[in-house]
Amino acid sequence: MEWLYALPHPLKIIVAGNHDLAVHREWYTGNWKSRPRRRAAVAEAILDLLKEPRAIVAGVVYLQDEKYTFRVHEGGKEWSVHGSPDVEAFVSRVPQTDILLTHSPPHHILDLNGAMPPTPSGCPVLAACLLTGALRPRLHVFGHIHEARGAYVHVWGQEGDHDLGAQNASQLHVHGILQEDGVKSERVPPVETLSAGDHGQTVFVNAANSPPRGGRKVPAGEPGVEPVVVDLLEEGE
Repeated sequence: MEWLYALPHPLKIIVAGNHDLAVHREWYTGNWKSRPRRRAAVAEAILDLLKEPRAIVAGVVYLQDEKYTFRVHEGGKEWSVHGSPDVEAFVSRVPQTDILLTHSPPHHILDLNGAMPPTPSGCPVLAACLLTGALRPRLHVFGHIHEARGAYVHVWGQEGDHDLGAQNASQLHVHGILQEDGVKSERVPPVETLSAGDHGQTVFVNAANSPPRGGRKVPAGEPGVEPVVVDLLEEGE
């Protein structure tokens, strides 16, 4: 939390991950003894750290199946973000939102793990909600599968919607732009990607910023695992 408090960004929106099980009180109460360290943590104390006055002053917003709204600048567009760490349990009741923040990726979107052979490890329920249109965020940010960090722009309504497939992008894959050797990589998405308008495109970002276990010993945020920057563009920008 000290690291989060010290970040200069005015707003820091977070969800829990698979190493933060204590904040899932209902599950943790009955299962903490099965965890490797076998030491009970106090969920309330951890949640207090995430939501205490100091966190609020520092601009830390912890979401647990919750919606939050913000503006990039005064008088600008109100952006909605929904954060949910336990995707499969809550995804069926997540409202339409501009930004979706989850720990795990959808199935077949930047979710190939480091197994041999690599295996898609994303959530099928989340992928199904995206394909049916029950969820259609402009931006979906997740992590969990460190090997698959990268970004992908999907254009809805094009041929191939039934196959949400983009894996382990080194930079950014744009749906529908092909070369002889596959999908073309771009450093910058189209200007209209996150502009005002309907949800015709979704930017998927696996924002994992530390290397996988057994991989290169690179500090979090260093070359190869740098932060992914997405500009939220409003009408006229």
